[in-house]
Amino acid sequence: MRPLRILIVNAKGGCGKTTIATNLAVAYARQGWRVALVDQDSQGSAEAWAQQRETHLAKVEFVAQRRATMYQTQAWRNRLPHGVERAVIDAASVATERNLDDSFRESDAVLVPMLPSPIDIRAGGKFIDSLLNHRVYRSHPVPIGVLANRVVRRTVAYDRLTRFLERLPVPTVATFADSQLYLHAAEVGAGILDFPHDNRFAAERGEWSALLRWLEEALAGKSAPAAKPPAPAPASAGQPPSAAQQPMRMAPRRATALAGRDTEPAVGA
Repeated sequence: MRPLRILIVNAKGGCGKTTIATNLAVAYARQGWRVALVDQDSQGSAEAWAQQRETHLAKVEFVAQRRATMYQTQAWRNRLPHGVERAVIDAASVATERNLDDSFRESDAVLVPMLPSPIDIRAGGKFIDSLLNHRVYRSHPVPIGVLANRVVRRTVAYDRLTRFLERLPVPTVATFADSQLYLHAAEVGAGILDFPHDNRFAAERGEWSALLRWLEEALAGKSAPAAKPPAPAPASAGQPPSAAQQPMRMAPRRATALAGRDTEPAVGA
């Protein structure tokens, strides 16, 4: 069976692509999928993470697909270890037109991390607009989801990002906190789901469960084995998350819904 490929991409650097990619690979591995983490970024951050990962943790295959020359073939870029069921792709930071051509052809779902700063909001809006209007996407659309990343709730920046995401024509599928816990996990080649009994990670585990559910629903019907049921998210002291901890869940909006509004940066602004 052909593995399903999830692309983590944004033309704006520093949005946390590698953190999302490594933690998503861990999430799939802990559910029992055979997963590959594919590094297409010239910085090699995902490779550095993989080199630190200890053997007793859930296995994540690592594949370097950084383009050394313009003459490397698409077959080379598509090469994955035999038996891989899910491939999480940490895309190149500079998403050129040719990169997007290749990316759409080899991906089954796309995730776009977005930070809450005004610069990142505006750049992210333009990038999503370029995705939705890309010729390959229009001829062969795949699910696109936005990830609100490194947010601090109850702040002006968080409120600004929330208002902007409500107006996007694609859904926001998870919200991840600006937490040092991600950095501590990355230092040892781990994801936060590698620590299932650490209550410090409880709220974030719920977000990763929500992301996995969205992905498996989005990928349903693709050429792949039947989806494994997601592992239940551990509760924090038996209490449901508060309203402030709830992830942003936005239904897809039509692009025309953005017309006539100029109080916030619009898609493509």
